[in-house]
Amino acid sequence: MRRARERNLPAELFGEPAWDMLLALCGARREGLSVATLCDASGVPESSVVRWIRVLEDKRLVALSSGTGNQCSDLVSLTDEGRVTLERALRAMTRAASE
Repeated sequence: MRRARERNLPAELFGEPAWDMLLALCGARREGLSVATLCDASGVPESSVVRWIRVLEDKRLVALSSGTGNQCSDLVSLTDEGRVTLERALRAMTRAASE
């Protein structure tokens, strides 16, 4: 839906890379996604993704598994708390959209 929105409306009207990252992680397996994949999913450069990862880590929504020596290959995954929180938000959004 977001990519369709961007094809029809100017992308600069919307700035939600953290949300795009969370949605991508929600659809991923438990082992997570690479930083490079999150760049693609969110449509922002690596520097922005890394900044958002730090914010999401501080809020205990994601965990970063580093140590590969290549930041783009580091894996990011939802924490258990992050998965529960995101699923709760998505259910609430679905209910609101159907009302």
